[in-house]
Amino acid sequence: MKKLIVILLMLICNVAISQTGWFLQTTPTTKNLLDIFFINSQTGWACGDSGRIIKTTNGGSIWTEIPPFTVSKLNVIRFYNSNFGYVAGGLQTQDPFCIDNDILAKTTNGGETWTTLLSNSTWDIFYDLAVLNKDTIFATYAGTDNFCMGSSGGTYSSFNGGSNWNQFGNGWMKGISFINSSTGWATTYSISDVMIGFFGVLKTTNTGVNWNLVYGDTTLGGSYIGKIRFVDANNGYTFKRMLRKTTNGGVNWQIVDSATTYFVNSFALANKDTIWILKNSNSVLRTNNSGANWIQQLSAGGLNSIYFLDKNSGWIAGNNGIIYTTVTGGLTDVQNISTEIPSVYSLKQNYPNPFNPRTVISFQLPAVSDVMLKVYDVTGKEVATLVNERLQAGTYETIFDGSGLNSGVYFYRLTTDGFSETKRMVYLK
Repeated sequence: MKKLIVILLMLICNVAISQTGWFLQTTPTTKNLLDIFFINSQTGWACGDSGRIIKTTNGGSIWTEIPPFTVSKLNVIRFYNSNFGYVAGGLQTQDPFCIDNDILAKTTNGGETWTTLLSNSTWDIFYDLAVLNKDTIFATYAGTDNFCMGSSGGTYSSFNGGSNWNQFGNGWMKGISFINSSTGWATTYSISDVMIGFFGVLKTTNTGVNWNLVYGDTTLGGSYIGKIRFVDANNGYTFKRMLRKTTNGGVNWQIVDSATTYFVNSFALANKDTIWILKNSNSVLRTNNSGANWIQQLSAGGLNSIYFLDKNSGWIAGNNGIIYTTVTGGLTDVQNISTEIPSVYSLKQNYPNPFNPRTVISFQLPAVSDVMLKVYDVTGKEVATLVNERLQAGTYETIFDGSGLNSGVYFYRLTTDGFSETKRMVYLK
């Protein structure tokens, strides 16, 4: 009886997860995963406690564990391409003088082996990386002074793959972001022995040769500062206790929905309007209008890092080796994803293609229409009806899950009022 109850609970949990548009993946570790990064829809890495690094080359259907090269906690992992990448973090000690052990390492073979570039007994730990190419890297670090009171930190930079390093900054530096090879931003927070704090945003336009303070304030909340991310020269986000955004390159910042984004611990951007946040490490929320409105997509414990490759493909890393993924931007069923009215009917190519086992199909309606979207196998047999309803004008997305079907070629057909189109897709297990 007890076994039956456990099985039923597992089934219920699986249904609840799948209905959100997020799917739980299987990983080979039970260690806490603290960061996740993908270079394309298939190849990605996650890192975490006790030096754990795991890798996938098929979008997360299978994850493999890389033998640890350190016992330190790894906070961030970034790759330039499928071979060259960096990972960084550190190990907090119980030393009475607040001495920590930081670590930064490099791989040239996709993460199979790692070479330690920096490993010091300092007062700081690495928190973020910006990898501009295989040789140019920035790594932010933060901690306290030797009396465990004032802030310590800064940023290391190297232009030759870690053979030589430069340092700049003073205070906690936990976030850094570049939009091209020259323009980037970093967050900093300084606190004195009398506990007066200063939060600032620094900007460079010459690949870190010079950094200028473009924004600063002295309000409370320094311990909650985190990553900073820009999508273009004007639009960017960071968090200092709450999510904040800028539309003028970091000169001014405004709080984004203080109630909803309070205690945000990670966020990801598809563009300046479409954002996902992890709140209190137990909720995933999405906005399509720069934070004016939010939709909760997933509720689960121990969520640490969220990363999106584009508006559809995303992953979340969490405690106990948990990884969630979505190929629909976290959306489920048929979703209207734009407020603009298209000028013509259209059916888009599914993404990803080939797929395993889920893929996104999108279409556009210039007017109110009765919509039918079906999937067929190569014999013309109908295998799924994805949409069968009357929809308003707009751009829509829906998900097709091929679980239970054989690998092969399938076709999907959109039929509306006066319009019909069919496209081909490939399912590869």
